[in-house]
Amino acid sequence: MKPRLLTFPGAAGGFLAACLAGSAWAQPDVIHEPYDLNTGLESRSISFENPTGERGGGGQAASNLGVVRKGSPSRSLKPGETVTLGDIEGPGTIRHIWVTTARDPMNLRSLVLRAWWEGQEHPSIECPLGDFMGFAHGKVMPYDSAVHTVGRNAGMSIWLPMPFRREARFTLTNDGEKAVPLFYQIDYTLRDKHPRDVGRLHVLFRRENPTTIKEDFE
Repeated sequence: MKPRLLTFPGAAGGFLAACLAGSAWAQPDVIHEPYDLNTGLESRSISFENPTGERGGGGQAASNLGVVRKGSPSRSLKPGETVTLGDIEGPGTIRHIWVTTARDPMNLRSLVLRAWWEGQEHPSIECPLGDFMGFAHGKVMPYDSAVHTVGRNAGMSIWLPMPFRREARFTLTNDGEKAVPLFYQIDYTLRDKHPRDVGRLHVLFRRENPTTIKEDFE
């Protein structure tokens, strides 16, 4: 997906209300009732330091300072390269995703996030990173909302719960023309008891560039 081929304006923001409206299901509320210790949930975290989310696996990559010294906090994503951010077996819920990179607008439009639920063939999420995190045109604007937090130095977080029953897989592709530094972390829980009809998050970004005079964009 090349930046010039993406469709405008993004529909990324429109999915939030629908997702929030159906996000409550009968399971422990670890956000509003953090004092409940008998939830049966297991918390995990994935990053370049611990790409499998293995319990106790963080901070094991070695650097010139030795093991457990943040030997792999980030990596450079080459033009055309795709990196797997996480491949998680469920049932579970994505609780938080944090990403940061150079705040160049082209980076935030050319880095394309994709996610697949339950081993499906086509991605349910396919959107430029910046738009997925709630700001358009790749321009970083610090703000806070019910589901997003963005800092002035392009530290981006999304807190929208993303449930899955069998599998969740995330990738990030650099469709730009230069290498891009990338830091990230995915926090999630396992053993969530989701109903069979629980909704999965779907995000699609579309634009027309250039627009056509006297024709409505659909």
